[in-house]
Amino acid sequence: MTIAITLRYDNDLDDEYFYISKHFKDIFDELNVTLIPVFQTIDLEKIVNICDALILTGSPIHVNAKLYNQKVITEPFNYDKEDELDYKLIDIFRKNNKPILGICRGIQVLNVYFGGSLNQNIPNHENVMHEVTIKKDSILSKYYSDKALVNSTHTQAIEKVADDFEVIAKSQDNVVEAMVMDNILAIQWHPEKLNDKGFFEFFINNYIKK
Repeated sequence: MTIAITLRYDNDLDDEYFYISKHFKDIFDELNVTLIPVFQTIDLEKIVNICDALILTGSPIHVNAKLYNQKVITEPFNYDKEDELDYKLIDIFRKNNKPILGICRGIQVLNVYFGGSLNQNIPNHENVMHEVTIKKDSILSKYYSDKALVNSTHTQAIEKVADDFEVIAKSQDNVVEAMVMDNILAIQWHPEKLNDKGFFEFFINNYIKK
C-alpha cells in the first residue's frame, strides 16, 4: 500500500526547507505502508496513479483568508504555494475517487476548498489536551466510542462548515473537531503526535481497504 503525504514549508534565518514529522515515518513503518512525500505541484497524475490515498498534514502556515473572502487578520507567515499544492491534490484525488485524510490544517483547507470558512483566531486550543464528543453511530465512534481525549495545536478553526460535510465531533467549547464527506475524513487534532498507530490503521481499514 502507498499513501501520498504532504511535506510542509518552513524557514529560519539561514534556510528554507520542507519537512514531515518523524511520527509519520515511525507509524507507517510499523503498518508496512509506503509514504510518498509530496511538495511539488508537477506530475500529480503520476502521484495519484501510484497512491491509494492522500494525507493532508498539519502546518504552521494558515490557509490564506482570501480563499474564503475574508481579510487576513493573522499572519504568522505566508506561503501561498502550500494552498496551491493542497488544492491541486484535493482536486486530483477527488477526481480519481481516492480517500483523503485531513489533519489539523488538513481539515481547514478541505473546508475552505469546498466553500466553507475559518475563524482566524480562537482561544484555548494551542498546545493543550482536551476532550471531544463523537457523534453517535458516526464512523469515528467505531474507533473512539462517544468521547476522546485529543491534542490541540491550532489557533484557527472551522467557522462556516462547507456544504455536504457532516460534523461528527466537537470540543466542549463547540469547535468543529472532525467531519466527513464521502471518502474524506478530516480531524482537527494530531493522532501522529500521540503515536496513535491504531487511528491510522482504522483509516486504512475503513477508507482504503473497504
